[in-house]
Amino acid sequence: VYSLLPQGYTQTAIATSKGVNDPCFLPEIALFCSQDEFRYETVYFNNGLHIHGQSEQEYEENLSAALTHLKEKIPGAKFVIGLSTPILIREVSAETHETPITLAQKNDNKNLARKALVPRFNLIAERVAKEFGYPVFDPYTLVVDRPELKVADGVHFTPEGKKLIATALMPYLL
Repeated sequence: VYSLLPQGYTQTAIATSKGVNDPCFLPEIALFCSQDEFRYETVYFNNGLHIHGQSEQEYEENLSAALTHLKEKIPGAKFVIGLSTPILIREVSAETHETPITLAQKNDNKNLARKALVPRFNLIAERVAKEFGYPVFDPYTLVVDRPELKVADGVHFTPEGKKLIATALMPYLL
C-alpha cells in the first residue's frame, strides 16, 4: 500500500498477531497512538484472522470495544474496516505426494469449520462497521477464487496478491 500512496502522504502501521480479545491489545494500540507526533487522517483496521478462542458474540463485543478505543485515541480520523481474506488449507495429493494450496473441499468437520470461520466473522465485522458508520473494504471477495495469490502458508500473499489488494484498497484511504 505504501508504495502506491501519492507523494507527501505519511504512513505508519502497527501489525500484531494479537486478536481484539487479547488483554494486551488495547494497551498496545494506546502505546502506538501515544508515540506518534502527528495525528492520523485515516485508519485502516483489520483484525479478523486473529480470533483465537472467541465466540462470535465475544468477537463482536471485543471488536466494538477496540473501535471505540481507537475512536477515542484518534479523534477525527476516517476509519475503514477491512474484512479478512480466506484461509487456504493444505491438502496432500496421494498421487504426487505434493501439498498444493487449495480451498478446503473435504466434507469433514475440521475443514468445514475452517472454511466457514472467516466469512462468519466478516459478517460480524461488517455489522459492527455499519453500527459505527464506517466503510468496509472487502478483500475476501477480491481473492476468494484466486489461491495462486497466496504463499505456501495459505494466509499471506504473494507480491502480486499484495499489489492487487493494495490497489483496490487505495481509494478507501485517500
